[in-house]
Amino acid sequence: MKNTRIIGSGSYIPSSEQCNAHFLEHEFYNKERGKDLRPKDRTVQNFEKLTGIASRRVVNEANSASDMAAFASKIAIESAGLEQNSLDYLLVAHNWGDISEGTVLPDLLPNLAARVKRKLGIENPRCVAFDILMGCPGWLEAFIQAHILIQSGQAKRILVVGTDTVTRIADPHDIDFMLFGDGAGAVILEGQSNGRGGVLAHLSASFCGEDTEYLKMGASNNPNIGNSPCFMKMQGRKVAEFALSNIPPLVLECLEKAGIPLENVKKFLFHQANGKLLESLLRRIFESKGQAANLEKLLPLTVGELGNSSVATIPTLYDLISKEALPGHAFQKDDILVFVAVGAGMHINCLVYKI
Repeated sequence: MKNTRIIGSGSYIPSSEQCNAHFLEHEFYNKERGKDLRPKDRTVQNFEKLTGIASRRVVNEANSASDMAAFASKIAIESAGLEQNSLDYLLVAHNWGDISEGTVLPDLLPNLAARVKRKLGIENPRCVAFDILMGCPGWLEAFIQAHILIQSGQAKRILVVGTDTVTRIADPHDIDFMLFGDGAGAVILEGQSNGRGGVLAHLSASFCGEDTEYLKMGASNNPNIGNSPCFMKMQGRKVAEFALSNIPPLVLECLEKAGIPLENVKKFLFHQANGKLLESLLRRIFESKGQAANLEKLLPLTVGELGNSSVATIPTLYDLISKEALPGHAFQKDDILVFVAVGAGMHINCLVYKI
């Protein structure tokens, strides 16, 4: 059976940086749709203290999610040294399709993978292009599904992309808006027979009970905008509690499935949603085994500077580290990585990978 390995990666990080100071003159409303009268400077300071997020990136008005996906994909294809028509599948994870600047209307027809395929100039009709919609775990689930296709013999090379323009769908009058940024990341997966490295194990879970309400579309906090469910809304505390309860046992089960002791993991590549929450998650994973987590070495973070870019966060993180563009972090041969994501559904997934 072939090993599924990453042979190339790319990311697109918008050049426009939006620091927290941008929100000092912003008009926020609370969940009850009344004006938030708290001092803005205190609100912004508390937000950064609780999340670790100091800034985020915002895509320019001319570009869409599929544009960003194409930019990241071109870099990944070039880094893999491939001819693009040699790809068997193109999987694009996203949540809202293309959203034009100034609107909150998702455009999902045709699907983003088809648009990305065209923008890349891939002419091979046997390169099958489809989308994955699974909240923030979408990119990691696309990775898992691509691995399954490779293991089944249906494909040799697959492009897996995550892209979202979250700042166009989050409610600008909700404090949660400050969590989010835009971006795209991509990897090329290939089935190899050299017997070393690649995917060691994976697990996914979909809970889909009352927790389906934790992230959903809803009306703006600003009553002057109306009652249409046009914006992404989140119950942040509920999401954090769900993650802290459900991610640690899944990660430990996935490591056991892979036959890898916790202490052998070199990096945890978490979905980048909230820096402080990720630190708590990693501590809880290690404490459950009576161990201490070296956060500085084990937990690379981009969320403080890039915000939560949904499905783009993990592939962007991987790309930066693989190209030694994230200070303090690098991959070495035979390193064990653990990819982990949680998001709307509620869904969680985990994948153990050997460099």
